[in-house]
Amino acid sequence: MANDYLALITKGEIELRVSARVLLQIYDDDDDGFVDTAAVEQLIEDASSYVLEYYYGNHTTVPTLDAIPPALRRLALDTAHAYMAMRHPEYVRADGHKMFDRVDKELKRLREAHTVTVLAPPDPPRNVGGTTGAIGDDASPDPPESFFDNMGDFA
Repeated sequence: MANDYLALITKGEIELRVSARVLLQIYDDDDDGFVDTAAVEQLIEDASSYVLEYYYGNHTTVPTLDAIPPALRRLALDTAHAYMAMRHPEYVRADGHKMFDRVDKELKRLREAHTVTVLAPPDPPRNVGGTTGAIGDDASPDPPESFFDNMGDFA
């Protein structure tokens, strides 16, 4: 298997998500007591490529191994978890199809830019040409004079 794709997740992260025991139950295809490496690599490739298909549809930046946005990592883990639930639902004890539908909805929101994938603000800021400031920098504006004019004297 060629490793020419960006793996968003690792086998260790999958084990943290579902446990090493469940991973072994699902991916010990030859019953030798060990997780089949090729099958897990294929799972990682499938989950990563599925997420990246949505990501590349609307984003021009390419994530790198040392800077994978946490949202992409989480979505790839969710996708892998759903694939595992569909492969052997008796071990995952979750509806893989519903899990996959939820991931699909989140990925569509990502593609439509209804959600962000990074924790830091964009550079340059999105409101280029506008003004920015911290809350409380300026005093509240005074209401227009006409607001209180001719209200009457009720004393």
